[in-house]
Amino acid sequence: MDDKKPSTKFPTVRRFFAWLFSWRMIRRALIGFAGLLTLVAIFYTVENVRGHFAWKQFKAESEAQGERLDVAAIIPPPVPDAENFAMTPLLAPLLDYTKVPVKNSPFGETHWRDTNANQWLNSLDVTGARNNNKQYNKIVPGNAGWRDGKMFNLAEMQALYRSLTNLFPIAPQPQSPAEDVLLALSKFDKEMDELRTASLRPHSRFPIHYEENFNALLPHLSRPLRQFCLAARLRAIAELDLNRTDAALADVQFGLRLADAIKTEPLLISSLVRIAELEIMVQPIWEGLARRRWNETQLIELEKQLATVDMLAEFHHAIRGERNFSLEGLDLMRRNPRYLDAIGTIEGGSSPDLSPLLLIPGGWYDQNKITIAEMHRDYSLPQVDAKAQRIDMARMRANGEKVDSLLVGFHPYRVFAKLLYPAVQNASQKFVRSQTAVNEACIAIALERHRLKHGEFPEKLDALTPEFMAKIPHDIINGEPLHYRRTSDGLFVLYSVGWNEKDDGGDVVMSKNSSGHGQQLPQYLRHVLVVLL
Repeated sequence: MDDKKPSTKFPTVRRFFAWLFSWRMIRRALIGFAGLLTLVAIFYTVENVRGHFAWKQFKAESEAQGERLDVAAIIPPPVPDAENFAMTPLLAPLLDYTKVPVKNSPFGETHWRDTNANQWLNSLDVTGARNNNKQYNKIVPGNAGWRDGKMFNLAEMQALYRSLTNLFPIAPQPQSPAEDVLLALSKFDKEMDELRTASLRPHSRFPIHYEENFNALLPHLSRPLRQFCLAARLRAIAELDLNRTDAALADVQFGLRLADAIKTEPLLISSLVRIAELEIMVQPIWEGLARRRWNETQLIELEKQLATVDMLAEFHHAIRGERNFSLEGLDLMRRNPRYLDAIGTIEGGSSPDLSPLLLIPGGWYDQNKITIAEMHRDYSLPQVDAKAQRIDMARMRANGEKVDSLLVGFHPYRVFAKLLYPAVQNASQKFVRSQTAVNEACIAIALERHRLKHGEFPEKLDALTPEFMAKIPHDIINGEPLHYRRTSDGLFVLYSVGWNEKDDGGDVVMSKNSSGHGQQLPQYLRHVLVVLL
């Protein structure tokens, strides 16, 4: 009989659990957990206090230098309805909506006061492109043929309208292309007459719900203004074809006023739409020059209106608006994390998972605000000198490299900058391109005035001053005179250098430039105005 006792070298399972859940161990666990909570609380408190005071100091220093960082500083002031283009009866319903609270949504549900009017405005299609986009794009390559020296194809536009008899008024038998185009567009005569009259009002201020920040609706940009601008362009080109130059001038001026209607909005998207509308209206100006249809008085009127455009100053306005709305947006997200959904689709339509940001300290929002404001201060705004009418190409390239290096990887104080800043990083190029087009149009107008008086274009641009131009615009890219030469057939070529800052002879070149964030964006590298006959 074995009377040895069981081994006690290792504790039994019962003894182990008794030890694990003993009061002594529970007390140690509670003390450890409390210590962890204390460390977390200290971490959050330190980061919150640090962020709060850092932002407060940064904001005070910025305001001392004349930089207001609040949204109220950049919102255009209200204007009387009777003086406001945006409040003409046709356009007033566009932003006349309220938001009804909806459970689990920070934005609520949109209720339009006049649903029918809003739906009609947002379904406008003055060109028939919505029904036959491929054919329309064939008629107008790139939607701006003047850069390639291509006239708008009225015959193909006529064919497109005549294929859409259920949408546009069409003559029983084909007329001239210009007459059929004008007849089709007569469908919108009532609306265009109202807008033409309203565009003479001294102010234009669309009642955007700026308090909604990222979620503010902008239906006036999506279709109505652009569609009526397209109609003005088509009408002007058709009228030029019929030698109705006074009517063509009136439509060009109307289209330019439509582009002016959103110039005070402190939003980058508004500026980009305005740039597109200016591009649209350069086409009939160029075609009138190419066909030698404009007379002296009409040319002076066109130059006077174009001379009011300063896209480089508008660049600063738009960037400051983007900056201030981003800063306010971070405050909204800190107060209500559901606002994170509003920036989830900013870049390329993607929807990144932002749920980890729900756990970050409030002070990190303040630190990110500093980062965003600093990036605009140091990189975006200095690229363009509105007073000197220049873009600093060396700084733009250097800044691009710095920004790319800053936004690589993860840093808690740059996480929102990584989401928001890439959308505006290369915006300056679009503004420069637009202002160059306007400058070239003004010079081409002066050249035509010189030809009307002297029978030929001058050998050099210097001959235009002071009789036809007070000052000749320089090349925004390098600050030197724009390139100009007369051709052997008595015409001329006018162009600026491209982003490579080289004179490549004025050819229109398409290239692919990296935006620095994984996207390849097509860019025109030459700004060319070629007057052909």
